[in-house]
Amino acid sequence: MEDSEASSSASTASLPTPIKVPANTKENRILKAGLVEPNNTDHNYVQLPLIFPSVLFSFLSLSAFIGAIALSYMNDVIPTDEQMRRGVLLSYGSIRLACNTTAPFPKDGLPSVLLLFERNSSGNILFRIATCLPIMLRIFQSLSMRHMVRAKQKCGAVFEMTSDVMPALTAVESFSIALFSIMTIHSDFPMANRFAKLSFAISASLNMLATTLIIFNFKSKTKNPLETLSVGVKIVSLFVFCYLSPQYFQYHHTVSLQPMCHSYLPRIYAVLEYILVVSYALFHLSWLIDIRDLHFLCYPRSCSGECEPLEPTNYVRGAKYEHCRAFEERQWQRRMRVGEEKEEKDGGGGDVRM
Repeated sequence: MEDSEASSSASTASLPTPIKVPANTKENRILKAGLVEPNNTDHNYVQLPLIFPSVLFSFLSLSAFIGAIALSYMNDVIPTDEQMRRGVLLSYGSIRLACNTTAPFPKDGLPSVLLLFERNSSGNILFRIATCLPIMLRIFQSLSMRHMVRAKQKCGAVFEMTSDVMPALTAVESFSIALFSIMTIHSDFPMANRFAKLSFAISASLNMLATTLIIFNFKSKTKNPLETLSVGVKIVSLFVFCYLSPQYFQYHHTVSLQPMCHSYLPRIYAVLEYILVVSYALFHLSWLIDIRDLHFLCYPRSCSGECEPLEPTNYVRGAKYEHCRAFEERQWQRRMRVGEEKEEKDGGGGDVRM
């Protein structure tokens, strides 16, 4: 009698499950309501460490930026004081710009990186590549860090809000620096260039502050020297950038409004610009330490939700695409729960044995 009950139960469980396919998004959410989706990493299509594309894009971006500086410096033309007073014709790609100013050449001046890009079209093109190339990856890194912090650590309301704002600030910062690399002062839109630079300075400072607070709070108790290095670099870079950027960008904008006959700045402001560039680069390169253990996973239930056209035999328990469709998995769970409850109810009257 016991064996017959077991075989009957097994045959009932093996019957094909009627699957209701949702007709729209709302019905799909209703059908899979309450389902906790497991991380089925053994079913993933892609398991890519985030450090690989991050190192690649960082290398390409830095190479393009260094190449832009070198190319601009080699093509830079320095007019004499007499040429600046009488006027000189400068070329910017296919555009010719007339320059005439009584401002003297700065004594012991050094070339400005941003002014070099303003005066040389070839260097400006590489600068655009350096700023535009890593935009999406930087936003993805920020989102990944936000989710990791929220998943692994219970933060207060202030830190939760800060972690939520961090990806938005990263997006504003990335698009701002891309915009002022594309829109030059003397050839395109001076006011738009100024607005993009101010937006970059403000959003970069706020983003560096938010990121430093989140990382410091998340890794303050670790004794790993790499984590300590990451936090230390961020703190130093944050104070350097936030202290020097208002002074530099104010002076840079004032100089940029004058006829640009050369790309040299007084030594103090040129050195200040170099420090800003290095601190900004170090801050974002330290992200490579933070995301070194993160992996990009793509597995059936977390991607499109569709593996192939609907074939019920592929989605039953133990089949190849068992975890593909969350609404089917949820319906299967509900059916099994109802079956178990029915078995318990039927067996509640007593245990019959032969």
